[in-house]
Amino acid sequence: MSPPLRATLTLALLGQLLVVLAAGGLLRAWLAIPLALIAVIAAKPRFDWKWALGAIPFVILALYPPVAFDEGMYHLPFVRALAESGQFQFLPDLRFPIFPQLQEALCVPLFQAFGDTATHFAALIELLLLALVLYEKHGFLAAALCLGSPIVVELGTVTYVETAMMLFVGAAYVCLDEHPALAGFLLGTACSVKYLGWYFVVIVLLARPNRLRFLAGVAAGVLPMYTKIVALTGNPVFPFFGHSPWSAMQSSDFKLAHTLRLPWDLLFARERLNWQPPFTPLL
Repeated sequence: MSPPLRATLTLALLGQLLVVLAAGGLLRAWLAIPLALIAVIAAKPRFDWKWALGAIPFVILALYPPVAFDEGMYHLPFVRALAESGQFQFLPDLRFPIFPQLQEALCVPLFQAFGDTATHFAALIELLLLALVLYEKHGFLAAALCLGSPIVVELGTVTYVETAMMLFVGAAYVCLDEHPALAGFLLGTACSVKYLGWYFVVIVLLARPNRLRFLAGVAAGVLPMYTKIVALTGNPVFPFFGHSPWSAMQSSDFKLAHTLRLPWDLLFARERLNWQPPFTPLL
């Protein structure tokens, strides 16, 4: 296994362990911080001056205090609640009281040790690992295209979860042919970061053989987080596909036609979406 893939797997295992601890109310600083340090040692990082110099602009961006909308709305509050209580909780005052929180769990040791701005470095580490995975598999241009996308840079320097999704999904596809169980575990870990990880699980199931080993890996990656979500809400995909005040489909503002029009609006009518960053078909 290449060093970037080994480090990615180590990060996924650390995230799963922190989820298990949080499910049991044990995610305390005296335990979480040493475990994070052990994971860093186990990943066997190798220092490279070229990559270190190239990372400087990203580090500067990550040092900017938290001001992104979603990190203030619920990502950081989840991290803070985990760090203070040591456990997953149903927080009804937040936009989403509970959802997959493996990335927030990974941010907890950084928050406990250095404060809220330090949580940006979880995403930054994931972004750099993704670039290294692409570099080893597809070469310099693939890594440059990844690091050269403005929206990727933005997501990789704030407390959002999309960079973790990119890393675990990308690493899963890299090792899918030779290690289907490991690919399943990484995609299951992506599902424990965000519900949209299930999209990639479904695509693999439709396109690939060796489904049994793959599904075993997926199960290992989703059970810790989703068992806790079910225990707290009775719904494995809360707040979706259920009746609750937090479900967007229950809102009077929800219109199916607007939802179906989202791909067009993201490209050609961004004013309808409060000028969200554009996503192009090429990227």
